[in-house]
Amino acid sequence: MVAAQSYGSDVSELDIIGGLVGTPMELTSGVTTSLPIPARAEIVIEGTVAKGDLEMEGPLGEFTGYYGRPEEPQPVINVTALHMRKQPIMTAALMADYPACEIGAYYAIMRSAAIWDDLQRFGIPGIEGVYCHPAAASSWGMTVVSIKQQYAGHIAQTFPQPRNAPLDPTSPNGLSPWTTTSTQPISIKFSGH
Repeated sequence: MVAAQSYGSDVSELDIIGGLVGTPMELTSGVTTSLPIPARAEIVIEGTVAKGDLEMEGPLGEFTGYYGRPEEPQPVINVTALHMRKQPIMTAALMADYPACEIGAYYAIMRSAAIWDDLQRFGIPGIEGVYCHPAAASSWGMTVVSIKQQYAGHIAQTFPQPRNAPLDPTSPNGLSPWTTTSTQPISIKFSGH
């Protein structure tokens, strides 16, 4: 769940995991690398990556149900050790119609929390809810912010479409009528095939 998220280079995924489960992650040493690895992981692949060692890869299916980037050079991992439980549980992001797998829900929750944290760090008051809908690519497609307006221009700091009534950002039933009847769409120019 944590490894699928994006963090700054100064943020430790191990600290995030410890915060989520309420105890530090139990670690062990790798066999062929000096990196710490989770002691109770289902599968761990140790290896090295050499600068300039690239192979063509892709296109790959995405969780949204389409193929992502075209084939392009990607780093090669020289596998030096493989660790796993006797019957490891392996999950994957499937290329399928929503909901394809749990990663969309994980990503939605983690991105929602990160965006809410950013809005508070920016000093924007009155945030009542933030949700990145899994069906909308978990924030890559749509993020909904519920805010209690406190001054003129307040809502524009977070969301360009004002709404005076309370909004549950996690509710598609409450959101859909509002987005289709109470918004003022902007002009968007599409280019393509």
